[in-house]
Amino acid sequence: MVLGQSDFTHCKENDDNQDGTVDAAPTARTFDSPRGLWTDGNRLVVMDRSNNRALIWSSFPTSNFQAADLVLGQGDFIHNARNDDDQDGSSDSDASGRTLELPQGVDSNGVQLAIADQINSRVLIWNSFPTSNFEPADVVLGQGDFNHHRGNDDNQDGISDAAATARTLLSPSSVRFINNGLLVVDSSNNRVLVYRPQ
Repeated sequence: MVLGQSDFTHCKENDDNQDGTVDAAPTARTFDSPRGLWTDGNRLVVMDRSNNRALIWSSFPTSNFQAADLVLGQGDFIHNARNDDDQDGSSDSDASGRTLELPQGVDSNGVQLAIADQINSRVLIWNSFPTSNFEPADVVLGQGDFNHHRGNDDNQDGISDAAATARTLLSPSSVRFINNGLLVVDSSNNRVLVYRPQ
């Protein structure tokens, strides 16, 4: 079985009509540079990186080119601009609790969902598994709020600081729930951060 394409010979990104050329917009069944994924054997989440979104199948796909049920990072399946909270098709100047920019890694403990929102230098956490499109995250790590997105910006002035701190991130690439805590691969800071439950 294959997702993102109708068969095993097609491979062009965002090619819903499968004519071998890129379409003007993505759909619920196309990808552009997928990266991380998570499944519990029933649900499936795929980071559709260059479409700046996460696609969710509420039950495990059973056929080629099966459309996703939900999307995070975008209001619908045809938008794909980074940090586009107003969904006008253009990137906004700030991030929000609903937007993504080149998401990389994903994990879930069955209840919570965490996404490494790489270029926004943050990790977003949904405390309950999302059930609707464009659902905002509940928690952000690496930034003081959902609007800031500069890496290693501990004082949140919009400028990267000279050094990392215990609460900043720079291009996180992977997340993993373990023992009620969360591990974050903070790639460009060359470290792994361990977040313990509060």
